[in-house]
Amino acid sequence: MRSMTGYSKLNYEDENYVISMEIKSVNNKNLTTKVKLPYNLNLLENYIRAEIASFISRGSIDFRIEFEDKNENLKSLKYDEDLAKSCMQILNKMEEDFNEKFSNKLDFLVRNFGVISQKDLDTDEEKYKEIIALKLRELLQDFIKTKLEEGNRLRDFFKEQLSILKSKVEEVKKLK
Repeated sequence: MRSMTGYSKLNYEDENYVISMEIKSVNNKNLTTKVKLPYNLNLLENYIRAEIASFISRGSIDFRIEFEDKNENLKSLKYDEDLAKSCMQILNKMEEDFNEKFSNKLDFLVRNFGVISQKDLDTDEEKYKEIIALKLRELLQDFIKTKLEEGNRLRDFFKEQLSILKSKVEEVKKLK
């Protein structure tokens, strides 16, 4: 017997990724799934929903994932060297023209001219899908296990209550 309520959490880290997943469910006669993903995994939402539905047929499901690709952090910045040199020449010329010195030209350059910016990264959907699929299956298997354990506890509870009820019915029959 499987309970409709369940909970599971998975934390994973290796040299490439940091992943945290959580799934919980409460009773519902239909399958309703809420999925919270970081922006870089939005492309996997349909896959994740389908995978959850392949394990679970009923209930109100809340699924959350936090994901970090350690390899993308440093690659995500770009330095526009030509712009930096051009701006620095202008700042030097301005100092000369106005006979004033900037207190920190480099700081001013970085803050005001966008010489360091964020790159638009191409997300490797297959690479992400591979690791997410593996960890999602682990999470769902543990989730199903918790639902079975809760279902067994409920079955035992109801058997015990039914036994008590039967004994009370027998007591009432004896009174007649």
